[in-house]
Amino acid sequence: MPELKSENPSLLQYLKDSVTFDANIFYNYQKGDFVNYYQANERFKTGAQTHSYIRLNDKVAVYGLASYYYGRGKNSGGTSFLYPYRIPFNFTPTVDSTKGDNRIEQYRLAGAISYKIADRFSIGAKINYQTINYAKLRDMRNINDILQLNFYSGINYDLSDNQSIGINYHYNRYIENMKIDKYGKSENNYFALLNKGAFMGFLYVYGDNGILDARFKRPWIEIIHNLGFQYVNHFNEITKLISSLSYGTGKGHYGNDEDPSVVYMRHTKTIYGIYNQLNIRGSNTIHIIKTGGFYHTTINNEQLYREVTTEQGNSITEYYGASQSLNRKRTIAELNYSLLFGKDYASTNWQIDVNYTYNQLNRKVSSFPYYRKQNIKWHNYNVSISKFISHNTTNFLIKYSVGFGLGNGGEPVDGIYMAVSGEGSKPDYLNDLLYKEREYFIAKRLLTGLTFKTYKILKRNNLYVKLDLGYTYAFNTEYLKNSVFVCKLSSGLVF
Repeated sequence: MPELKSENPSLLQYLKDSVTFDANIFYNYQKGDFVNYYQANERFKTGAQTHSYIRLNDKVAVYGLASYYYGRGKNSGGTSFLYPYRIPFNFTPTVDSTKGDNRIEQYRLAGAISYKIADRFSIGAKINYQTINYAKLRDMRNINDILQLNFYSGINYDLSDNQSIGINYHYNRYIENMKIDKYGKSENNYFALLNKGAFMGFLYVYGDNGILDARFKRPWIEIIHNLGFQYVNHFNEITKLISSLSYGTGKGHYGNDEDPSVVYMRHTKTIYGIYNQLNIRGSNTIHIIKTGGFYHTTINNEQLYREVTTEQGNSITEYYGASQSLNRKRTIAELNYSLLFGKDYASTNWQIDVNYTYNQLNRKVSSFPYYRKQNIKWHNYNVSISKFISHNTTNFLIKYSVGFGLGNGGEPVDGIYMAVSGEGSKPDYLNDLLYKEREYFIAKRLLTGLTFKTYKILKRNNLYVKLDLGYTYAFNTEYLKNSVFVCKLSSGLVF
């Protein structure tokens, strides 16, 4: 049920089964060089997860989740932060010789409760906490510790037996502590680009006093507040509409406000979201239409500061302004249509899915008087067909998918805002990485996938094994190699 996955925890009241439990283990493997500039060309991830929905009584429903995974990768680099498209700047190594193996661990705990305080009114709360430990195992090596806390609260009111509205609040606090270190004895200098966006910035030496001082682990902190609105309408027994709107705003900084060290960057972020799902059930078919989209804007400001000495002889940091270094806009839109052949979900024999996804990334990077603009658009199309087979106490699923992706744009436009006396400090560029990223987004590619899943129906539960295989082949690549293979294996118990 999509209501159970909503950011409004009060919608847990839609839970009908007394207990729904799923525990599984998994192993994922990927190999190939058609990956983004910062990703490993060979990696694996293995872990376990369990989650459950439980209705305690007519008024109370709860949810819980616990998961862990461990992963390793080879030949990774290009970023000092774990998620380069979340942070508004980066430290990008200048040479491939610093690429190396990496290691990652993630722990996650989540819990939610919904309480029906009246016949038509329910409230809910949810907390989701995760930690990630990451390390690149070759100089210059970055060590990253991530703490992320998500808290949700919400209310839901039934306007009638067929309609309901809901409102929720979502608090997201993200902290990534990052330290760059060197274990080897080489006296060679290692350089990194302070990447303000689109691989434009200034080169620094690792270990120099300042923003790349290797002695300190500095935090990147972001706090986002989101408000959401949900509307559910059961028009009749065969038609159902689920709609949601969301708005979020947040800010963050790199550095610690609570100690004498410098806060180098401050950014603001705005997020808009929309989602709609229409279910139509016919006599022998079910139609599901989903539309959704997000629009993100991020503005990053580089702090202007100087070190001053007080009358008492103490050295302090004095801020006297800020300069906008990045204006980034990201648009994501998705359309999905599913056709199920069967009187209901349980009796479905065939399923066809058609999906289209649109992405756009606009970046304007400034280092006065110089600027760089970049606009990239890419599209993904996918069609899949699934066959469900039942034989005695065993069920089988076979799914085949094929897709195509392509894009355009991404060529950087460099310029000067105005003529100034003297050239000033010209920015540095890492255009080889820019073109690798561009090619990863816009290269024409063919995607194929195959899924096998088998369920064994036992007395009180179901045992399943699932295998997903995927292969991507890109055409006419210049900066990247052209293929990547993915294998995902999982097994679990459901009741």
